[in-house]
Amino acid sequence: MRCTRCDAIIYRQGVGRTPSGQLVFGWCPGCLAECGCRVEGARSADATRRVGVAWIGGLLALWGAVMLLMGLLRRADPLGGSGSFYRGGGVSLAAVGGLLVAASALGRTRREV
Repeated sequence: MRCTRCDAIIYRQGVGRTPSGQLVFGWCPGCLAECGCRVEGARSADATRRVGVAWIGGLLALWGAVMLLMGLLRRADPLGGSGSFYRGGGVSLAAVGGLLVAASALGRTRREV
């Protein structure tokens, strides 16, 4: 994308209000700061992304816990199998889900370029 004020290539655009009260949008953060604009908006896209990642991580961790419980409670399978698939899958899913929740809590969901 490009800034609508300075025409520079930018990754994030901002929405703000000038000191005179005029609404401006599509400006880069540098132009907003240069004009003394105050940033508008309740949540940024990054905050929304972190909440989504936390939900997905929580669901993965929950499903991993269910699989782990199934593997622990499962006795012998009539076909001769065991619950090791469920135990291994449950631990793996719970670990990945926990990492996603931790990453969203720390705000490290993507790498800044």
